[in-house]
Amino acid sequence: MVRVRMKRTEPRRRNRRPSVEIIEPSTSGTADPSNENNNKKLKVTHDTQNNRCCVCLHHVQADDCTSLPCNHVMLCTECIVGYIQHVVSAKRIDFFTCPENDCIAELNYELIAHLVPKDLFEKLDLLLLDPHLENAENIVRCPKTDCQCATYLDEDSPFLATCYKCGYLFCTNCGEDYHGVDTPCNELEDEAMKIEVIQKYLNVTGDEKAALEKRYTRTKLEKLVEEFLNNNCIKSNCKQCPGCKTNIEVGEN
Repeated sequence: MVRVRMKRTEPRRRNRRPSVEIIEPSTSGTADPSNENNNKKLKVTHDTQNNRCCVCLHHVQADDCTSLPCNHVMLCTECIVGYIQHVVSAKRIDFFTCPENDCIAELNYELIAHLVPKDLFEKLDLLLLDPHLENAENIVRCPKTDCQCATYLDEDSPFLATCYKCGYLFCTNCGEDYHGVDTPCNELEDEAMKIEVIQKYLNVTGDEKAALEKRYTRTKLEKLVEEFLNNNCIKSNCKQCPGCKTNIEVGEN
């Protein structure tokens, strides 16, 4: 008869299979001293080595933790996912480094992709892509506030863009529904109308602000606001040079 004794490892947050210790007695009625296998314990274990996570300080099994490339620390999967979530929320994409003091080793991109949930990784991917999109001349963002997907420009029709994610066709110049090359964009040419829209955008929040961004695009509105504030600053603090007409800042004296 084979007796099976269950030996549990130190408990953690997840249920783990206990290690199994099998004790095989001698098959004959009396023990044979010459047989080294008789009355010996044959240990068969499926547990991996336990490690201590440097963040939560819990003991975790090797298949539930990750060693960073610098080998300074061991992080459990739960803590490393929380770490990535914090970095993404804070938009600190330059912060994927070893938690050890003075260590500048970075977390491997493929490692992060393997560990974190898909939706979190997609947010991280967009965050990493943002600096490149801002400087790319052949890429624009979908003007819909609930999409904002990166879209490549068509070389043959540079003012027409189709968002591959939501299918929205828009004018890359004004950010509104595509109106063809023969119809001019609504550039808010009327100065009074422009100031009215800018002031409204600065004072509203929530759905009203989102509606303005959908109508005029966030990029255009932010540009108009910047120009408006700069012009106000110039009017308040500068005067034209009587010679060259350049705006110069007026000093106290």
